[in-house]
Amino acid sequence: MENITNNIEATGTNIINNISNDFKTIKFYKSPAFYTFIIYVILIILFVFFIDNPKKKYLFGDIYMDKQYKIQWSKFLTVPYGYDTPKNIILSLSTNPSILYSLLFTILLPNIVDVKYPSSKPFFSGVLISIVIIIILYIIHMVLLKYIFKLKNDGNKIDDKINKLTKDNYYSEVYQGQWLLLLFLSPIYAMILVYIFRKS
Repeated sequence: MENITNNIEATGTNIINNISNDFKTIKFYKSPAFYTFIIYVILIILFVFFIDNPKKKYLFGDIYMDKQYKIQWSKFLTVPYGYDTPKNIILSLSTNPSILYSLLFTILLPNIVDVKYPSSKPFFSGVLISIVIIIILYIIHMVLLKYIFKLKNDGNKIDDKINKLTKDNYYSEVYQGQWLLLLFLSPIYAMILVYIFRKS
């Protein structure tokens, strides 16, 4: 157990040192992946802050907005079950798109993409693989929850807005915002993950 802990600490220290050294080199700032990452992050920030409220509500759904049209970020990880009981913890972990995606993508990425390849190619390949995984996950997720298990309102959810949903719009209202947010943010996660794997 002590050896495992020491290995984890050594790996973490090594990654941090490599990243710190990278920031000091000119080559790092010449990378097309770096500029792509910065531009995309800026665009996402501008989108969140400057998109008008009706469009924001249409994209993310009423469940994830308060009365002032502010996005309630924490709900993207807690809706629809929350984490108040062991059962709800299991349901949340097994159905939340962000959690499913992050686990699957983190495991698959180094096995599909050569993250050590000395160019910007792994970063863009990682983003492409990320989008493909999201599409596949979305199809499986929708088929299982909407058509096989027939996810519906049981009146025991964590938000009154959820309890008012009908079976016809339940899946789209609950999960549309989660899938869209995941799609928007996944390129950022993919590029950061590729970078961490390269430095490990």
